[in-house]
Amino acid sequence: MEWRDAGELIVAPRPINRDVDLLFVVDNTDSITDEQHALVMAFPRLVSRLASAGPLPNLHVGLVSTDLGVGPFSVPGCTMDGDRGVLMNRPMVAGCRPPQGRFIKDVESPTGRVRNYVGGLEETFGCIARIGIDGCDREQSLEAMRRALDGSLAENGEFLRPNALLVVIIMGEDDDCSARGPALFGEGA
Repeated sequence: MEWRDAGELIVAPRPINRDVDLLFVVDNTDSITDEQHALVMAFPRLVSRLASAGPLPNLHVGLVSTDLGVGPFSVPGCTMDGDRGVLMNRPMVAGCRPPQGRFIKDVESPTGRVRNYVGGLEETFGCIARIGIDGCDREQSLEAMRRALDGSLAENGEFLRPNALLVVIIMGEDDDCSARGPALFGEGA
């Protein structure tokens, strides 16, 4: 922020926005097991980098799969609606504790950090990040991202904050197959 006072240029630092919303769009087809494992292994480094400039930012961490189904069409391994773009919070590792709610929340408050999970941030992320490999092989990464963020799904409410820095990480190995409607998946497609 800059302004002039009696001809003197005054520069004041802008307040740093410490709110960060991280959305991971993760392919959950049968060829992505190693990549999901690598994502879980790399997450602690990401958290370390986020905290390297001071205290950990105010985080919302969400995961969504690329499986949005194929509508009324019959495609082996695909359901009608898939995961619908709803943030994933199922425990995927035996004995682990997922967050309470659809996403991981770790934010500063006047009395300390407010978290919706028990244990470490990295362990909680690892609990939900290995989302499996049984998803529809018509991966719709971009549409899953849109549905997770556009406010159309009540389940995802409160994830996206209006003034937070949004970071989207898409992990997949195939082309995006997002479509305006499921007709793309019909007979002869």
